Amino acid sequence: QLVLVVVPRKPERFEEVARFIADAGFACVRRSTRPDGTRVATDSAGGSVVLGDTMGELRKFYSLADVVFVGRSLVPLGGSDPMEVAALGKPIVAGPHMENFESPMSLLRGADAIRVVDTADDLPSVIGELLADSSARARLGAAAREVVLRNQGATQRTADRLVCLIGETGRVRHGR
Repeated sequence: QLVLVVVPRKPERFEEVARFIADAGFACVRRSTRPDGTRVATDSAGGSVVLGDTMGELRKFYSLADVVFVGRSLVPLGGSDPMEVAALGKPIVAGPHMENFESPMSLLRGADAIRVVDTADDLPSVIGELLADSSARARLGAAAREVVLRNQGATQRTADRLVCLIGETGRVRHGR
């Protein structure tokens, strides 16, 4: 059984998204009302959509997903971090507006580890294809995870470089 989960990044959007779900004809099942994770039977003809209206659980939602659409990417809002999803080895779908994550997107595209849709109209068919093909999901998720593994250590490399630069100048400059 398919379950759609929508997780807004900002708490101030929880009510707006809940109304959007209801206006679209779905029962809105709020995570905040089900802390134990129990499901809710609904009479809604359209089914239900889970609203992740809690903080600190995005990784949990990602880990439970079969396919993850990275939000804020169908409109020019800069996208959201695809590497959080990639680290979990999940297949990723994103829209064309990932300007805030150009480097990770380049790595993921180069490894054929992400699917990018041009418009919202393309989203159902791409997600449907992935849901219908478990080997494609596994391949895409494994490629995404491999991108993360190959690129780990950026913090250590930055620290090493800073130590090297400090050593070359003999002192640390303090900006004032």
